[in-house]
Amino acid sequence: MTGYNNCLTIGANASGLYLSIIFPLRFAHPPLFIPWREISISRKKILWINIVELRLGREADVPLRIRNPLTEKLKAAAGTSWPSESSGN
Repeated sequence: MTGYNNCLTIGANASGLYLSIIFPLRFAHPPLFIPWREISISRKKILWINIVELRLGREADVPLRIRNPLTEKLKAAAGTSWPSESSGN
């Protein structure tokens, strides 16, 4: 039951998605790089908020929900490697 507000660094390039917790919390959480081929994407609405859900990994299938402005930045950084989006619920 820990909050990580304003502690996550998210980046992207044509190869994949980068996630990292800021120092000093990084000690217990090493940076993570996930190739685009291991990510699926869908757009959803939770209550009244439009979000994009990235499903990370094929076996674990971990959800990462982000808002549209960040989605557009990641999509621009990924370029043609951005996964195809499916419509969610």
